[in-house]
Amino acid sequence: MAPRYSVDQCSENEAEEPLLPETTNLIIQGDQTSRRYLLIVFGVGVLVLANLTQALIILRIVNKTSAKPSAKYHPDFPMQALTIERNMTWEELSNPSSDSLWNTALPGITGWVQIEHARDYKLPPGIPSLGKFEVYITTWGHQHHCLKILRREFSSLVRGESLLINSMTNGTKTPNNETSGKLHHLMHCFDYLRQTVACTSDLTLEGISKESNDTFFDIDGYGVEHMCKSQNAIGEWLISHAPEEDGFRQNIEL
Repeated sequence: MAPRYSVDQCSENEAEEPLLPETTNLIIQGDQTSRRYLLIVFGVGVLVLANLTQALIILRIVNKTSAKPSAKYHPDFPMQALTIERNMTWEELSNPSSDSLWNTALPGITGWVQIEHARDYKLPPGIPSLGKFEVYITTWGHQHHCLKILRREFSSLVRGESLLINSMTNGTKTPNNETSGKLHHLMHCFDYLRQTVACTSDLTLEGISKESNDTFFDIDGYGVEHMCKSQNAIGEWLISHAPEEDGFRQNIEL
């Protein structure tokens, strides 16, 4: 016969039993802990993402305000090996033959170029020219110009023809007004060449020359191979960008 329970016994037994098993309470507590952990992780992730976004925005603004000039106004020129060779005509003092070499050494208009829409390349203002073009002197052209005037003045000094000779007034070291501009230009060129040569910083190693012996060591740099930008490629670019404005050649110092 099946056991019988009274109502009181059933009520008493039910009262003694928990509403949910203890394992169920543990599961609920575990779920609550997991939720809190996920909320914390989510909050930290949002803060990190917000900080990264803010940092990227600031970095972008800084990059825009301190953007370096773009070099896209000219292509990337190929490199080529160039051996430095001696040419005695280039070493002569100023004369028609040697001057012809120096005056035609750079293709186009001695390193001057015209650039259209110069502001698109973040370039500084140039000389206003035709349409939306502005005219600039390339650093190579400026260097060559300085070498030419230094050579010309050196030749004049050697021959005793320079205006700088006997230009001092009243026995002082101050040049007179006629020569002060010339002297300033010459000294500018020395400093300009110093800085632009340092910018290039060619670290090709040069050994002693053939004239060296056991007691005398000479380094003239001839016969040494350098890696240089293609002269032909640069020449084509200079010619294609030569200023087109009439009279430009007459208005600049070549």
